[in-house]
Amino acid sequence: MSEADWGSDLDWGSDLEPNALLVTGIKLLGQACFHAIFTPRGSCFDSPDRGIDIREFLHKGMSAAERAEVPGLIRQELLEDERVSGVEVEITETPSVDGLAWDLRILITPNTEGPFELVCSIADAVPKILSIRPAA
Repeated sequence: MSEADWGSDLDWGSDLEPNALLVTGIKLLGQACFHAIFTPRGSCFDSPDRGIDIREFLHKGMSAAERAEVPGLIRQELLEDERVSGVEVEITETPSVDGLAWDLRILITPNTEGPFELVCSIADAVPKILSIRPAA
């Protein structure tokens, strides 16, 4: 199957690099999904109803029931993207200097390609993409 044509954008992963190249395909969609879950709702002028900054959840006292809702909130946000038809979210908690850290494994099924895995983390309020790769 050929790569879906979702256009291209700068390779801005966890942060925009000064010599950023263009990305396409699952890397483009994976980065868009990453930014959707680390962008506060209303902060994007062209998508004021999009975004969920999950960093908020790390620094507030949450019950086990509230923590269990976070994967569903991430799933709901990512399914707002018309290119995405399926999302599975797994979060692993670990201690960090500022309290909690999360490792996220997100299986994303685009409408036009096979699934891929976005693996990212957030520790000490800093989100990072660890990998974007086709699902095994």
